[in-house]
Amino acid sequence: MVKVDDGYQISLSCPVRNARICYSTDGNYPSAYSAVYVEPIVVGKPEPIMIEQSLRMLGARPEETAILGDRLDTDILGGHRAGILTIMLLTGISTEAEAAACDAPPDLIFDDLPTLISVWAEALDGR
Repeated sequence: MVKVDDGYQISLSCPVRNARICYSTDGNYPSAYSAVYVEPIVVGKPEPIMIEQSLRMLGARPEETAILGDRLDTDILGGHRAGILTIMLLTGISTEAEAAACDAPPDLIFDDLPTLISVWAEALDGR
């Protein structure tokens, strides 16, 4: 492992032949890219690859899956990019006003997890 900058670890030796692995905790990878000369594949939200892999591993279908989150720019956008239902809780970073003004707003918004669970239980009882 080579430390390039804060948040970057670059592996120049990897079990996959001719592979270069780089990860960043802050999502900014220009110096990492210049160190390995390979366009990175971003695995974290909002890129859908992690969600798509999870769906495959679980044998789940996008139309039967939802993502629950509190951030429009990661959780909700990632869910939209993966083609799954998006549920936002107003207990974190993003606000209801930001969601209303967003180009890709969440499909559902709840004040908190107990409210979501209550609404879900009522819906199941009414089936």
